[in-house]
Amino acid sequence: MKLTFNHFIILQVLDILTTYYGLTYLGLVENNPIANNLFGNYGIISVLILGKIIMLVFVYGCLQIYSLKIKKFALYTINIMFMFVILNNLYWMCFV
Repeated sequence: MKLTFNHFIILQVLDILTTYYGLTYLGLVENNPIANNLFGNYGIISVLILGKIIMLVFVYGCLQIYSLKIKKFALYTINIMFMFVILNNLYWMCFV
């Protein structure tokens, strides 16, 4: 279980790095209008880090409540989703 949570943290860091690099250095545009607005008002890196901290606290809190079977399923699902997010970031970074 700990290994899966470590993967979750690593994927969050990779999401921050790929999103920041793509938006800052490659001129990519965030398609999420809420995040795009927040990036414009508060800065990319601060919004990314604050969002990940909020998500980390929420996921960690949920993991304290539910049974082991639900925890594993939830973490695997979240990790797969973020793998696709990172792959999407890398895809757009390659085709700029």
